[in-house]
Amino acid sequence: MATIKELKTKQFIIPIYQRNYAWSDIEIHQMIDDIINVSTDKYHIGSLVLFDKGNNYFEVTDGQQRLTTLALILFVLEEKEIRLSIRFEAREENNKILEQLKSNDDNALNNEENELIYALKRYIKPKLEEIGDEKKEFLKKNLLEKVILNENVLPETVNLHHYFERMNSRGKQLELHSVLRAKFLKDVVDSDRFKKWDKCSELNKYNVKNVEDSIIKKSLESIIEKINDLSEMQDSTQKQEDDKYNSIIDFPNFLLIALRVFKNDEDIALNDKQLLTEFGYHKNSFVVEPEGFLVFLIQLKELFDKFIIKRSHNDNEQYWVLLNDKKNTFSNTEPNGNEEENTNTNNIQQKIIKIQSMLHATYPSNSYKEWLCETLKYIWVNKEKSNSNLLGFGMGLLEKLEKYAQCKFEIHIKENLPISRGLSIPRIVFYYTDYLLWKLYFEKVRGAQKSEENKKIDILIGYIEKNKSLFQKFYFRSFSSIEHLYPQNPDNRKYINDESLNSFGNLCLISRSSNSRYSNLEPMAKREHSKNSNLNESLKQAIMFQILIDEKDWNTKQIQKHEEEIKALISHYSNALTSES
Repeated sequence: MATIKELKTKQFIIPIYQRNYAWSDIEIHQMIDDIINVSTDKYHIGSLVLFDKGNNYFEVTDGQQRLTTLALILFVLEEKEIRLSIRFEAREENNKILEQLKSNDDNALNNEENELIYALKRYIKPKLEEIGDEKKEFLKKNLLEKVILNENVLPETVNLHHYFERMNSRGKQLELHSVLRAKFLKDVVDSDRFKKWDKCSELNKYNVKNVEDSIIKKSLESIIEKINDLSEMQDSTQKQEDDKYNSIIDFPNFLLIALRVFKNDEDIALNDKQLLTEFGYHKNSFVVEPEGFLVFLIQLKELFDKFIIKRSHNDNEQYWVLLNDKKNTFSNTEPNGNEEENTNTNNIQQKIIKIQSMLHATYPSNSYKEWLCETLKYIWVNKEKSNSNLLGFGMGLLEKLEKYAQCKFEIHIKENLPISRGLSIPRIVFYYTDYLLWKLYFEKVRGAQKSEENKKIDILIGYIEKNKSLFQKFYFRSFSSIEHLYPQNPDNRKYINDESLNSFGNLCLISRSSNSRYSNLEPMAKREHSKNSNLNESLKQAIMFQILIDEKDWNTKQIQKHEEEIKALISHYSNALTSES
Protein backbone atom coordinates (compact mmCIF):
# COMPACT_ATOMS: atom_id res chain seq x y z
CA MET A 1 0.00 0.00 0.00
CA ALA A 2 1.19 3.51 -0.77
CA THR A 3 0.05 7.03 0.07
CA ILE A 4 0.25 9.98 -2.32
CA LYS A 5 3.35 11.21 -0.47
CA GLU A 6 5.01 7.82 -0.95
CA LEU A 7 4.11 7.74 -4.66
CA LYS A 8 5.81 11.10 -5.05
CA THR A 9 9.19 9.40 -4.63
CA LYS A 10 8.74 7.17 -7.70
CA GLN A 11 9.18 7.84 -11.42
CA PHE A 12 6.19 6.46 -13.35
CA ILE A 13 6.30 5.50 -17.02
CA ILE A 14 3.09 5.02 -19.00
CA PRO A 15 4.13 2.47 -21.68
CA ILE A 16 3.09 2.79 -25.28
CA TYR A 17 0.91 -0.33 -25.18
CA GLN A 18 -1.44 1.44 -22.77
CA ARG A 19 -4.40 3.20 -24.32
CA ASN A 20 -4.63 6.99 -24.20
CA TYR A 21 -6.06 8.70 -21.17
CA ALA A 22 -9.81 8.18 -21.52
CA TRP A 23 -11.62 8.86 -18.25
CA SER A 24 -14.82 10.89 -18.67
CA ASP A 25 -16.64 13.19 -16.27
CA ILE A 26 -18.41 10.18 -14.75
CA GLU A 27 -15.23 8.47 -13.50
CA ILE A 28 -13.47 11.72 -12.57
CA HIS A 29 -16.38 13.23 -10.64
CA GLN A 30 -17.02 9.95 -8.85
CA MET A 31 -13.41 9.80 -7.69
CA ILE A 32 -13.51 13.39 -6.42
CA ASP A 33 -16.79 12.83 -4.54
CA ASP A 34 -15.50 9.62 -2.99
CA ILE A 35 -12.33 11.32 -1.72
CA ILE A 36 -14.28 14.27 -0.27
CA ASN A 37 -16.66 12.01 1.60
CA VAL A 38 -14.04 9.75 3.21
CA SER A 39 -15.21 8.90 6.74
CA THR A 40 -12.46 6.47 7.75
CA ASP A 41 -8.81 6.94 8.63
CA LYS A 42 -7.68 5.27 5.43
CA TYR A 43 -9.42 5.11 2.04
CA HIS A 44 -8.36 2.53 -0.51
CA ILE A 45 -8.87 4.21 -3.86
CA GLY A 46 -7.92 1.24 -6.00
CA SER A 47 -4.96 -0.75 -7.30
CA LEU A 48 -1.76 0.19 -9.04
CA VAL A 49 0.26 -2.55 -10.74
CA LEU A 50 3.85 -1.68 -11.58
CA PHE A 51 6.74 -3.34 -13.34
CA ASP A 52 10.08 -2.50 -11.69
CA LYS A 53 12.48 -1.23 -14.38
CA GLY A 54 15.21 -0.34 -11.90
CA ASN A 55 16.68 2.97 -10.74
CA ASN A 56 13.32 3.90 -9.16
CA TYR A 57 11.52 3.80 -12.53
CA PHE A 58 8.25 1.89 -12.66
CA GLU A 59 6.23 0.93 -15.72
CA VAL A 60 2.50 1.30 -15.05
CA THR A 61 0.97 -2.02 -16.08
CA ASP A 62 -2.47 -1.35 -14.59
CA GLY A 63 -3.99 1.76 -13.04
CA GLN A 64 -2.71 4.48 -15.36
CA GLN A 65 -6.13 6.14 -15.70
CA ARG A 66 -6.46 6.44 -11.94
CA LEU A 67 -2.86 7.58 -11.46
CA THR A 68 -3.06 10.20 -14.20
CA THR A 69 -6.33 11.55 -12.80
CA LEU A 70 -4.74 11.95 -9.35
CA ALA A 71 -1.83 13.81 -10.93
CA LEU A 72 -4.18 16.20 -12.75
CA ILE A 73 -6.22 16.86 -9.59
CA LEU A 74 -3.03 17.74 -7.70
CA PHE A 75 -2.10 20.18 -10.48
CA VAL A 76 -5.45 21.95 -10.17
CA LEU A 77 -5.17 22.02 -6.37
CA GLU A 78 -1.75 23.63 -6.88
CA GLU A 79 -0.07 21.17 -4.57
CA LYS A 80 3.44 22.01 -5.74
CA GLU A 81 5.08 20.04 -2.96
CA ILE A 82 3.31 16.84 -3.84
CA ARG A 83 3.20 16.19 -7.54
CA LEU A 84 3.38 12.81 -9.16
CA SER A 85 6.18 12.23 -11.65
CA ILE A 86 4.60 10.71 -14.76
CA ARG A 87 6.13 10.31 -18.20
CA PHE A 88 4.48 8.88 -21.30
CA GLU A 89 6.52 6.58 -23.49
CA ALA A 90 6.50 7.78 -27.13
CA ARG A 91 3.85 10.48 -26.41
CA GLU A 92 5.95 13.59 -26.37
CA GLU A 93 2.98 15.96 -26.53
CA ASN A 94 1.69 14.66 -23.19
CA ASN A 95 5.15 14.93 -21.66
CA LYS A 96 5.45 18.55 -22.84
CA ILE A 97 2.06 19.40 -21.36
CA LEU A 98 2.96 17.86 -17.99
CA GLU A 99 6.20 19.87 -17.90
CA GLN A 100 4.25 23.05 -18.66
CA LEU A 101 1.80 22.30 -15.88
CA LYS A 102 4.65 21.77 -13.44
CA SER A 103 6.09 25.15 -14.30
CA ASN A 104 2.65 26.84 -14.20
CA ASP A 105 2.86 27.64 -17.89
CA ASP A 106 -0.64 28.70 -18.97
CA ASN A 107 0.17 27.90 -22.60
CA ALA A 108 -0.49 24.27 -21.75
CA LEU A 109 -4.19 25.00 -21.33
CA ASN A 110 -4.50 26.22 -24.92
CA ASN A 111 -4.17 22.70 -26.32
CA GLU A 112 -7.68 21.50 -25.59
CA GLU A 113 -7.49 18.81 -28.27
CA ASN A 114 -5.11 16.95 -25.98
CA GLU A 115 -6.92 14.41 -23.79
CA LEU A 116 -5.17 15.57 -20.59
CA ILE A 117 -6.01 19.23 -21.07
CA TYR A 118 -9.54 18.35 -22.15
CA ALA A 119 -10.13 16.45 -18.91
CA LEU A 120 -8.46 19.17 -16.89
CA LYS A 121 -10.54 22.05 -18.32
CA ARG A 122 -13.84 20.27 -18.94
CA TYR A 123 -14.14 17.92 -15.96
CA ILE A 124 -11.69 18.63 -13.12
CA LYS A 125 -11.62 22.44 -12.90
CA PRO A 126 -15.41 22.89 -13.20
CA LYS A 127 -15.97 20.19 -10.59
CA LEU A 128 -13.62 21.83 -8.09
CA GLU A 129 -15.20 25.23 -8.70
CA GLU A 130 -18.62 23.70 -8.13
CA ILE A 131 -17.87 22.06 -4.76
CA GLY A 132 -16.60 25.29 -3.17
CA ASP A 133 -13.60 26.12 -0.99
CA GLU A 134 -14.66 24.10 2.07
CA LYS A 135 -15.07 20.82 0.25
CA LYS A 136 -11.93 21.58 -1.75
CA GLU A 137 -10.01 21.66 1.54
CA PHE A 138 -11.55 18.32 2.51
CA LEU A 139 -10.44 16.95 -0.86
CA LYS A 140 -6.87 18.20 -0.41
CA LYS A 141 -6.59 16.95 3.18
CA ASN A 142 -7.99 13.50 2.39
CA LEU A 143 -5.81 13.16 -0.69
CA LEU A 144 -2.66 13.80 1.28
CA GLU A 145 -3.54 11.99 4.51
CA LYS A 146 -6.11 9.27 3.88
CA VAL A 147 -6.01 8.08 0.27
CA ILE A 148 -4.13 4.81 -0.23
CA LEU A 149 -3.47 2.82 -3.39
CA ASN A 150 -2.91 -0.92 -3.31
CA GLU A 151 0.52 -0.95 -4.90
CA ASN A 152 1.68 -4.22 -6.47
CA VAL A 153 5.18 -4.31 -7.92
CA LEU A 154 5.82 -7.14 -10.34
CA PRO A 155 9.33 -8.61 -10.21
CA GLU A 156 11.40 -9.09 -13.38
CA THR A 157 10.77 -12.82 -13.24
CA VAL A 158 6.99 -12.53 -13.34
CA ASN A 159 5.14 -14.35 -16.15
CA LEU A 160 3.66 -11.28 -17.82
CA HIS A 161 1.51 -13.39 -20.13
CA HIS A 162 -0.48 -14.84 -17.27
CA TYR A 163 -0.97 -11.38 -15.86
CA PHE A 164 -2.08 -9.92 -19.16
CA GLU A 165 -4.48 -12.84 -19.64
CA ARG A 166 -6.16 -11.90 -16.38
CA MET A 167 -6.24 -8.27 -17.46
CA ASN A 168 -7.81 -9.19 -20.78
CA SER A 169 -10.50 -11.21 -19.04
CA ARG A 170 -11.49 -7.96 -17.29
CA GLY A 171 -11.68 -6.16 -20.61
CA LYS A 172 -8.35 -4.30 -20.43
CA GLN A 173 -7.13 -5.75 -23.73
CA LEU A 174 -3.41 -5.49 -23.14
CA GLU A 175 -1.83 -7.44 -25.96
CA LEU A 176 1.56 -9.07 -25.68
CA HIS A 177 2.74 -7.84 -29.07
CA SER A 178 1.99 -4.27 -27.95
CA VAL A 179 4.06 -4.82 -24.84
CA LEU A 180 6.89 -6.19 -26.98
CA ARG A 181 6.59 -3.28 -29.41
CA ALA A 182 7.22 -0.66 -26.74
CA LYS A 183 10.41 -2.15 -25.38
CA PHE A 184 11.71 -3.77 -28.58
CA LEU A 185 11.63 -0.59 -30.67
CA LYS A 186 12.58 1.82 -27.90
CA ASP A 187 16.19 2.31 -29.01
CA VAL A 188 15.68 1.97 -32.77
CA VAL A 189 16.88 5.16 -34.46
CA ASP A 190 14.28 5.14 -37.26
CA SER A 191 11.68 7.81 -36.44
CA ASP A 192 8.99 5.82 -38.31
CA ARG A 193 9.74 2.57 -36.45
CA PHE A 194 6.37 2.36 -34.71
CA LYS A 195 4.51 3.18 -37.92
CA LYS A 196 6.39 0.48 -39.84
CA TRP A 197 5.76 -2.07 -37.09
CA ASP A 198 2.05 -1.22 -37.09
CA LYS A 199 1.85 -1.60 -40.88
CA CYS A 200 3.36 -5.05 -40.55
CA SER A 201 0.66 -5.90 -38.02
CA GLU A 202 -2.10 -5.25 -40.58
CA LEU A 203 -2.16 -8.80 -41.88
CA ASN A 204 -5.59 -8.37 -43.47
CA LYS A 205 -4.29 -5.63 -45.71
CA TYR A 206 -1.93 -5.30 -48.62
CA ASN A 207 0.31 -2.34 -47.83
CA VAL A 208 1.87 -1.45 -51.15
CA LYS A 209 0.25 0.68 -53.83
CA ASN A 210 0.33 0.37 -57.61
CA VAL A 211 1.77 -3.09 -58.08
CA GLU A 212 0.94 -3.97 -61.66
CA ASP A 213 1.70 -7.51 -62.80
CA SER A 214 0.73 -11.04 -61.75
CA ILE A 215 2.76 -13.12 -59.30
CA ILE A 216 4.42 -14.94 -62.15
CA LYS A 217 5.53 -11.78 -63.99
CA LYS A 218 6.61 -9.35 -61.30
CA SER A 219 10.09 -9.37 -59.79
CA LEU A 220 10.37 -9.51 -56.05
CA GLU A 221 13.07 -6.88 -56.15
CA SER A 222 10.62 -4.14 -57.04
CA ILE A 223 8.13 -5.48 -54.49
CA ILE A 224 10.64 -5.17 -51.69
CA GLU A 225 11.61 -1.68 -52.85
CA LYS A 226 7.99 -0.54 -52.69
CA ILE A 227 7.43 -1.72 -49.13
CA ASN A 228 10.02 0.75 -47.89
CA ASP A 229 7.81 3.62 -48.89
CA LEU A 230 5.07 3.12 -46.33
CA SER A 231 3.72 6.61 -46.83
CA GLU A 232 2.10 5.51 -50.10
CA MET A 233 -0.96 3.77 -48.80
CA GLN A 234 -4.10 2.73 -50.63
CA ASP A 235 -6.83 5.19 -51.40
CA SER A 236 -10.22 4.98 -49.68
CA THR A 237 -11.60 2.59 -52.30
CA GLN A 238 -8.75 0.17 -51.80
CA LYS A 239 -9.06 0.38 -48.04
CA GLN A 240 -12.66 -0.71 -48.41
CA GLU A 241 -11.42 -3.64 -50.46
CA ASP A 242 -9.02 -4.58 -47.66
CA ASP A 243 -11.94 -5.11 -45.32
CA LYS A 244 -13.02 -8.06 -47.45
CA TYR A 245 -10.01 -10.20 -46.57
CA ASN A 246 -8.74 -12.02 -43.51
CA SER A 247 -5.28 -13.36 -42.81
CA ILE A 248 -4.82 -17.03 -41.94
CA ILE A 249 -2.77 -16.04 -38.87
CA ASP A 250 -2.66 -13.17 -36.38
CA PHE A 251 0.19 -10.77 -35.75
CA PRO A 252 1.73 -12.48 -32.68
CA ASN A 253 1.94 -15.69 -34.71
CA PHE A 254 3.48 -13.79 -37.63
CA LEU A 255 6.11 -12.33 -35.29
CA LEU A 256 7.04 -15.79 -34.02
CA ILE A 257 7.22 -17.20 -37.55
CA ALA A 258 9.36 -14.25 -38.62
CA LEU A 259 11.64 -14.81 -35.64
CA ARG A 260 12.00 -18.48 -36.54
CA VAL A 261 12.83 -17.68 -40.17
CA PHE A 262 15.18 -14.84 -39.22
CA LYS A 263 17.15 -16.99 -36.78
CA ASN A 264 16.66 -20.23 -38.73
CA ASP A 265 15.71 -21.85 -35.44
CA GLU A 266 13.01 -24.53 -35.49
CA ASP A 267 12.97 -24.68 -31.69
CA ILE A 268 11.17 -21.32 -31.46
CA ALA A 269 7.63 -22.08 -30.30
CA LEU A 270 4.70 -20.79 -32.36
CA ASN A 271 2.54 -20.42 -29.26
CA ASP A 272 1.65 -16.74 -28.86
CA LYS A 273 1.68 -17.23 -25.08
CA GLN A 274 5.45 -17.52 -25.40
CA LEU A 275 5.89 -14.35 -27.47
CA LEU A 276 7.72 -12.29 -24.86
CA THR A 277 9.81 -15.26 -23.77
CA GLU A 278 10.92 -16.18 -27.29
CA PHE A 279 12.01 -12.61 -27.99
CA GLY A 280 13.92 -12.43 -24.71
CA TYR A 281 11.75 -9.68 -23.23
CA HIS A 282 12.79 -10.46 -19.64
CA LYS A 283 16.50 -10.67 -20.40
CA ASN A 284 19.03 -7.88 -20.51
CA SER A 285 19.02 -8.02 -24.32
CA PHE A 286 16.69 -9.33 -27.03
CA VAL A 287 17.53 -12.48 -28.97
CA VAL A 288 17.70 -10.43 -32.20
CA GLU A 289 18.94 -6.95 -32.99
CA PRO A 290 15.75 -4.81 -33.18
CA GLU A 291 16.68 -2.55 -36.08
CA GLY A 292 17.78 -5.39 -38.34
CA PHE A 293 14.76 -7.48 -37.43
CA LEU A 294 12.37 -4.61 -38.19
CA VAL A 295 13.80 -4.31 -41.73
CA PHE A 296 13.44 -8.07 -42.15
CA LEU A 297 9.88 -7.97 -40.78
CA ILE A 298 8.84 -5.34 -43.33
CA GLN A 299 10.22 -7.37 -46.22
CA LEU A 300 8.75 -10.62 -44.97
CA LYS A 301 5.34 -8.97 -44.55
CA GLU A 302 5.38 -8.00 -48.21
CA LEU A 303 6.31 -11.52 -49.26
CA PHE A 304 3.55 -12.80 -47.00
CA ASP A 305 1.06 -10.52 -48.77
CA LYS A 306 2.33 -11.65 -52.12
CA PHE A 307 2.52 -15.40 -51.79
CA ILE A 308 0.35 -16.46 -48.85
CA ILE A 309 -3.41 -16.87 -49.19
CA LYS A 310 -6.06 -14.76 -47.53
CA ARG A 311 -9.71 -15.53 -47.01
CA SER A 312 -12.19 -13.45 -48.96
CA HIS A 313 -15.71 -12.90 -47.65
CA ASN A 314 -17.18 -10.75 -50.37
CA ASP A 315 -20.95 -10.79 -50.90
CA ASN A 316 -21.55 -13.37 -48.18
CA GLU A 317 -19.35 -15.88 -50.03
CA GLN A 318 -16.03 -17.13 -48.77
CA TYR A 319 -13.09 -18.40 -50.76
CA TRP A 320 -9.30 -18.34 -50.75
CA VAL A 321 -7.36 -15.74 -52.68
CA LEU A 322 -3.89 -14.63 -53.75
CA LEU A 323 -2.91 -11.19 -54.78
CA ASN A 324 -3.67 -10.20 -58.37
CA ASP A 325 -1.49 -7.19 -59.07
CA LYS A 326 -3.35 -6.24 -62.24
CA LYS A 327 -6.32 -5.16 -60.11
CA ASN A 328 -4.35 -4.26 -56.99
CA THR A 329 -6.64 -6.71 -55.22
CA PHE A 330 -6.92 -10.48 -55.16
CA SER A 331 -7.74 -13.09 -57.79
CA ASN A 332 -10.61 -15.52 -57.48
CA THR A 333 -9.96 -19.19 -56.83
CA GLU A 334 -11.16 -20.01 -60.35
CA PRO A 335 -10.36 -18.18 -63.63
CA ASN A 336 -13.99 -17.13 -64.11
CA GLY A 337 -14.78 -20.19 -66.19
CA ASN A 338 -12.59 -19.02 -69.09
CA GLU A 339 -10.77 -22.11 -70.29
CA GLU A 340 -8.50 -19.95 -72.45
CA GLU A 341 -6.96 -18.61 -69.23
CA ASN A 342 -5.51 -22.01 -68.52
CA THR A 343 -1.94 -20.70 -68.78
CA ASN A 344 1.11 -21.79 -66.84
CA THR A 345 0.87 -18.74 -64.59
CA ASN A 346 -2.76 -19.30 -63.81
CA ASN A 347 -2.25 -23.02 -63.25
CA ILE A 348 0.48 -22.38 -60.72
CA GLN A 349 -1.50 -19.70 -58.93
CA GLN A 350 -4.60 -21.88 -58.61
CA LYS A 351 -2.62 -24.85 -57.31
CA ILE A 352 -0.78 -22.70 -54.76
CA ILE A 353 -4.12 -21.40 -53.52
CA LYS A 354 -5.54 -24.89 -53.17
CA ILE A 355 -2.54 -26.51 -51.49
CA GLN A 356 -2.16 -23.64 -49.00
CA SER A 357 -5.86 -23.60 -48.15
CA MET A 358 -5.75 -27.37 -47.71
CA LEU A 359 -2.83 -27.15 -45.27
CA HIS A 360 -4.51 -24.30 -43.39
CA ALA A 361 -7.73 -26.31 -43.07
CA THR A 362 -5.74 -29.31 -41.85
CA TYR A 363 -3.79 -27.29 -39.27
CA PRO A 364 -6.09 -24.37 -38.35
CA SER A 365 -4.41 -23.59 -35.01
CA ASN A 366 -1.71 -20.91 -35.10
CA SER A 367 0.48 -23.07 -32.89
CA TYR A 368 0.67 -25.72 -35.62
CA LYS A 369 1.57 -23.56 -38.60
CA GLU A 370 4.79 -25.46 -39.31
CA TRP A 371 3.89 -25.56 -42.99
CA LEU A 372 3.71 -21.78 -43.11
CA CYS A 373 7.13 -21.49 -41.44
CA GLU A 374 8.63 -23.79 -44.06
CA THR A 375 6.85 -21.93 -46.86
CA LEU A 376 7.99 -18.46 -45.80
CA LYS A 377 11.51 -19.76 -45.24
CA TYR A 378 11.54 -21.11 -48.80
CA ILE A 379 10.16 -17.82 -50.17
CA TRP A 380 12.74 -15.79 -48.26
CA VAL A 381 15.72 -17.93 -49.25
CA ASN A 382 14.70 -18.05 -52.92
CA LYS A 383 13.37 -14.51 -53.36
CA GLU A 384 16.27 -13.42 -55.54
CA LYS A 385 15.71 -16.28 -58.01
CA SER A 386 12.43 -14.73 -59.01
CA ASN A 387 14.18 -11.69 -60.47
CA SER A 388 15.12 -13.64 -63.57
CA ASN A 389 12.57 -16.47 -63.53
CA LEU A 390 9.50 -15.89 -61.42
CA LEU A 391 7.65 -18.67 -63.25
CA GLY A 392 10.32 -21.07 -62.07
CA PHE A 393 10.04 -19.61 -58.58
CA GLY A 394 6.28 -20.25 -58.56
CA MET A 395 6.82 -23.83 -59.72
CA GLY A 396 9.39 -24.35 -56.98
CA LEU A 397 7.03 -22.96 -54.34
CA LEU A 398 4.26 -25.27 -55.49
CA GLU A 399 6.58 -28.27 -55.42
CA LYS A 400 7.72 -27.33 -51.90
CA LEU A 401 4.11 -27.19 -50.67
CA GLU A 402 3.08 -30.43 -52.36
CA LYS A 403 6.08 -32.32 -51.04
CA TYR A 404 5.37 -31.05 -47.54
CA ALA A 405 1.75 -32.22 -47.74
CA GLN A 406 2.74 -35.56 -49.22
CA CYS A 407 5.30 -36.12 -46.48
CA LYS A 408 2.73 -35.40 -43.74
CA PHE A 409 0.28 -37.68 -45.51
CA GLU A 410 2.72 -40.56 -45.85
CA ILE A 411 3.73 -40.36 -42.20
CA HIS A 412 0.22 -41.57 -41.37
CA ILE A 413 -0.36 -44.09 -44.14
CA LYS A 414 3.17 -45.29 -44.92
CA GLU A 415 2.73 -47.60 -47.89
CA ASN A 416 -0.97 -48.39 -47.58
CA LEU A 417 -4.05 -46.47 -46.66
CA PRO A 418 -5.24 -47.07 -43.09
CA ILE A 419 -7.72 -49.89 -42.90
CA SER A 420 -10.23 -50.26 -40.07
CA ARG A 421 -9.04 -47.18 -38.22
CA GLY A 422 -12.31 -45.31 -38.36
CA LEU A 423 -12.38 -42.11 -36.31
CA SER A 424 -8.63 -42.28 -35.57
CA ILE A 425 -7.64 -41.45 -39.15
CA PRO A 426 -5.85 -38.04 -39.11
CA ARG A 427 -7.39 -35.11 -40.95
CA ILE A 428 -4.40 -34.76 -43.30
CA VAL A 429 -5.36 -38.09 -44.92
CA PHE A 430 -8.80 -36.77 -45.87
CA TYR A 431 -7.68 -33.28 -46.85
CA TYR A 432 -4.76 -34.45 -48.97
CA THR A 433 -7.06 -36.91 -50.76
CA ASP A 434 -9.47 -34.06 -51.54
CA TYR A 435 -6.56 -31.99 -52.85
CA LEU A 436 -5.49 -34.78 -55.20
CA LEU A 437 -9.06 -35.20 -56.42
CA TRP A 438 -9.24 -31.46 -57.12
CA LYS A 439 -5.85 -31.62 -58.85
CA LEU A 440 -7.11 -34.44 -61.07
CA TYR A 441 -10.10 -32.28 -61.97
CA PHE A 442 -7.91 -29.24 -62.62
CA GLU A 443 -5.39 -31.05 -64.80
CA LYS A 444 -7.44 -33.72 -66.56
CA VAL A 445 -11.06 -32.58 -66.59
CA ARG A 446 -10.86 -28.80 -66.61
CA GLY A 447 -7.74 -28.92 -68.75
CA ALA A 448 -9.25 -31.52 -71.08
CA GLN A 449 -6.13 -33.70 -70.82
CA LYS A 450 -7.45 -37.25 -70.59
CA SER A 451 -5.48 -39.92 -68.84
CA GLU A 452 -4.24 -42.94 -70.71
CA GLU A 453 -2.23 -44.37 -67.88
CA ASN A 454 -4.49 -46.11 -65.43
CA LYS A 455 -8.00 -47.53 -65.69
CA LYS A 456 -8.83 -46.58 -62.12
CA ILE A 457 -7.74 -42.99 -62.77
CA ASP A 458 -9.95 -42.91 -65.84
CA ILE A 459 -12.89 -44.09 -63.73
CA LEU A 460 -12.27 -41.27 -61.24
CA ILE A 461 -12.12 -38.77 -64.10
CA GLY A 462 -15.52 -40.02 -65.21
CA TYR A 463 -16.95 -39.44 -61.73
CA ILE A 464 -15.44 -35.95 -61.65
CA GLU A 465 -16.87 -35.04 -65.05
CA LYS A 466 -20.35 -35.80 -63.75
CA ASN A 467 -19.71 -33.39 -60.84
CA LYS A 468 -17.70 -30.75 -62.68
CA SER A 469 -19.63 -27.77 -61.32
CA LEU A 470 -19.16 -28.99 -57.75
CA PHE A 471 -15.41 -29.36 -58.24
CA GLN A 472 -15.20 -25.93 -59.84
CA LYS A 473 -16.79 -24.24 -56.81
CA PHE A 474 -15.06 -26.30 -54.13
CA TYR A 475 -12.85 -24.61 -51.55
CA PHE A 476 -11.26 -25.96 -48.37
CA ARG A 477 -12.72 -25.31 -44.95
CA SER A 478 -11.70 -26.65 -41.57
CA PHE A 479 -13.83 -29.63 -40.51
CA SER A 480 -13.30 -32.23 -37.81
CA SER A 481 -16.19 -34.67 -38.08
CA ILE A 482 -15.60 -38.04 -39.78
CA GLU A 483 -18.68 -39.32 -41.57
CA HIS A 484 -19.51 -43.00 -42.23
CA LEU A 485 -21.42 -43.06 -45.49
CA TYR A 486 -22.71 -46.49 -44.57
CA PRO A 487 -23.94 -45.66 -41.04
CA GLN A 488 -22.62 -47.27 -37.90
CA ASN A 489 -26.14 -47.91 -36.65
CA PRO A 490 -28.33 -48.12 -39.77
CA ASP A 491 -32.04 -47.54 -39.36
CA ASN A 492 -32.71 -50.70 -41.38
CA ARG A 493 -30.60 -52.75 -38.96
CA LYS A 494 -28.53 -54.15 -41.84
CA TYR A 495 -25.00 -54.05 -40.48
CA ILE A 496 -21.76 -54.59 -42.40
CA ASN A 497 -18.49 -55.93 -41.02
CA ASP A 498 -16.33 -53.54 -38.99
CA GLU A 499 -13.43 -53.68 -41.42
CA SER A 500 -15.55 -52.27 -44.24
CA LEU A 501 -17.50 -49.94 -41.96
CA ASN A 502 -14.36 -48.24 -40.61
CA SER A 503 -12.23 -48.43 -43.73
CA PHE A 504 -11.10 -45.32 -45.54
CA GLY A 505 -13.36 -46.20 -48.44
CA ASN A 506 -16.47 -45.59 -46.29
CA LEU A 507 -15.29 -42.37 -44.66
CA CYS A 508 -15.07 -38.66 -45.44
CA LEU A 509 -14.49 -35.46 -43.49
CA ILE A 510 -17.43 -33.06 -43.15
CA SER A 511 -18.80 -30.45 -40.75
CA ARG A 512 -20.27 -31.41 -37.39
CA SER A 513 -23.63 -29.94 -38.36
CA SER A 514 -23.81 -32.04 -41.53
CA ASN A 515 -22.78 -35.16 -39.64
CA SER A 516 -25.51 -34.50 -37.11
CA ARG A 517 -28.12 -34.01 -39.83
CA TYR A 518 -27.11 -37.22 -41.60
CA SER A 519 -27.40 -39.18 -38.35
CA ASN A 520 -28.10 -42.86 -39.22
CA LEU A 521 -29.76 -42.22 -42.57
CA GLU A 522 -29.15 -44.75 -45.31
CA PRO A 523 -26.56 -43.75 -47.96
CA MET A 524 -29.10 -42.75 -50.62
CA ALA A 525 -31.01 -40.59 -48.12
CA LYS A 526 -27.74 -38.85 -47.18
CA ARG A 527 -27.03 -38.18 -50.84
CA GLU A 528 -30.44 -36.62 -51.39
CA HIS A 529 -30.05 -34.52 -48.26
CA SER A 530 -26.66 -33.28 -49.49
CA LYS A 531 -28.08 -32.48 -52.93
CA ASN A 532 -31.06 -30.59 -51.53
CA SER A 533 -28.88 -28.68 -49.09
CA ASN A 534 -26.36 -27.76 -51.79
CA LEU A 535 -23.55 -28.89 -49.50
CA ASN A 536 -20.01 -28.81 -50.86
CA GLU A 537 -17.79 -29.99 -48.04
CA SER A 538 -15.88 -33.03 -49.33
CA LEU A 539 -14.79 -34.04 -52.83
CA LYS A 540 -14.26 -37.57 -51.62
CA GLN A 541 -17.88 -37.64 -50.47
CA ALA A 542 -18.96 -36.41 -53.93
CA ILE A 543 -17.14 -39.36 -55.52
CA MET A 544 -18.74 -41.76 -53.02
CA PHE A 545 -22.18 -40.38 -53.83
CA GLN A 546 -21.49 -40.77 -57.56
CA ILE A 547 -20.56 -44.44 -57.10
CA LEU A 548 -23.77 -44.87 -55.14
CA ILE A 549 -25.80 -43.33 -57.98
CA ASP A 550 -24.07 -45.31 -60.74
CA GLU A 551 -24.29 -48.66 -58.97
CA LYS A 552 -27.50 -47.97 -57.05
CA ASP A 553 -25.93 -49.39 -53.93
CA TRP A 554 -23.35 -48.65 -51.25
CA ASN A 555 -22.03 -51.73 -49.51
CA THR A 556 -18.80 -53.62 -48.93
CA LYS A 557 -18.24 -54.02 -52.69
CA GLN A 558 -18.53 -50.30 -53.43
CA ILE A 559 -16.49 -49.37 -50.36
CA GLN A 560 -13.60 -51.59 -51.51
CA LYS A 561 -13.88 -50.30 -55.08
CA HIS A 562 -13.69 -46.69 -53.93
CA GLU A 563 -10.71 -47.37 -51.70
CA GLU A 564 -8.78 -49.03 -54.53
CA GLU A 565 -9.45 -46.08 -56.84
CA ILE A 566 -8.23 -43.63 -54.20
CA LYS A 567 -5.09 -45.72 -53.73
CA ALA A 568 -4.48 -45.50 -57.47
CA LEU A 569 -4.93 -41.72 -57.34
CA ILE A 570 -2.42 -41.36 -54.51
CA SER A 571 0.09 -43.61 -56.25
CA HIS A 572 -0.30 -41.68 -59.50
CA TYR A 573 0.54 -38.32 -57.99
CA SER A 574 3.16 -39.68 -55.64
CA ASN A 575 5.08 -41.13 -58.59
CA ALA A 576 4.61 -37.92 -60.59
CA LEU A 577 5.95 -35.76 -57.77
CA THR A 578 8.90 -38.09 -57.24
CA SER A 579 9.79 -38.09 -60.94
CA GLU A 580 9.64 -34.27 -61.08
CA SER A 581 12.18 -33.96 -58.31
